[in-house]
Amino acid sequence: MKKLGIAIIAAGSLGLSLSVEANEAQTSTSASISNPIKFSGSFYSGMKNISSGKVTGGPTKTLIGPFVQPSLSLKTKGDNYSLSLGYTFEAFGGAGVGGGHGKASKRFQDNGYFLNYPSVALVGQFNDSLSMLMYAEYAAENYTGNQASNSSAVGTLSDLKYKLSDSVTIGIGYAFGRSTSTDSLGLSDDYIKKNTDPKALASMNRDELLAFNAKQLESFNNAFVSPSQNTHVGRALAEFKIGPSASWKTYVHAGKIINVRDEDVYTYRWNNDLSTPITADLDLWMRYRLTFSDKVNSAELGWSHQLRANLTYKLNDKWSVAAENNFVYKQSTKASEDESYSSENYLGVSYSF
Repeated sequence: MKKLGIAIIAAGSLGLSLSVEANEAQTSTSASISNPIKFSGSFYSGMKNISSGKVTGGPTKTLIGPFVQPSLSLKTKGDNYSLSLGYTFEAFGGAGVGGGHGKASKRFQDNGYFLNYPSVALVGQFNDSLSMLMYAEYAAENYTGNQASNSSAVGTLSDLKYKLSDSVTIGIGYAFGRSTSTDSLGLSDDYIKKNTDPKALASMNRDELLAFNAKQLESFNNAFVSPSQNTHVGRALAEFKIGPSASWKTYVHAGKIINVRDEDVYTYRWNNDLSTPITADLDLWMRYRLTFSDKVNSAELGWSHQLRANLTYKLNDKWSVAAENNFVYKQSTKASEDESYSSENYLGVSYSF
């Protein structure tokens, strides 16, 4: 199963927690090639659960429903390079469960999304020890219900790697990400429907009307500007081969998130990925990620812990069963912001060709 969300760095607005990594793009080059162009794909489908809430208590917001995730890949290799083109599509629809939805709809048709995710990766091999990875991707997520939640993101990554030995590789790199929300301030479909109702306007008092007029003016000034984030980070990485099949990849990064309509943020991250076979047919992939966010002009610090695990059992060369959990725990020094969590769970069957 293809693990979505292994790349975009600035896509905190996307539901799949996309983050720069391009692990699957880091294929080695080879001098002897029997098939220079390889086309492959997969179809993954099953059930998905999305939950979120406050750690201190209160209602939990949960969505449960089916998903489909087809993927296509085209790869070619030369004596000192490899090129990969990929495209993944995901569709999900879920019914709301629990009391954390507030006024939002719990209907199946109002809680779906469509995700388009193309990517391209180029690996160049300068010699036996030195190589470079250049990676780019785009992700667009569109919702069936609240159109203000629609978002898109683009990310690029450049890594220079040096192989110290057969089991140890180190490197440095630079990553850029940009995420954009289509919710132009005050002009979302939900806002227009709510605030152009004659009965609602007639029921407003003087202060509410003044606030409404100020909101409309602000909406007009920002009608053609979508909320966005531009992220620039430098990173250092290390990769270790453990035995014949296992690997541990770790990196640290530091940089700045430049926000439109919000305060800029310094960002720091430590990421660890472990991949290992448990048996001949059972593979385990795990991630731990610690991220700090420090607002530039205020004494406000936020941090999050991400725990992610994927377990895949191969039924045969074509079919496999996969389960994945992505858990995020967030904290902040801001007094008015409670500790919160989110969890995404996939369980499905995949067919590869």
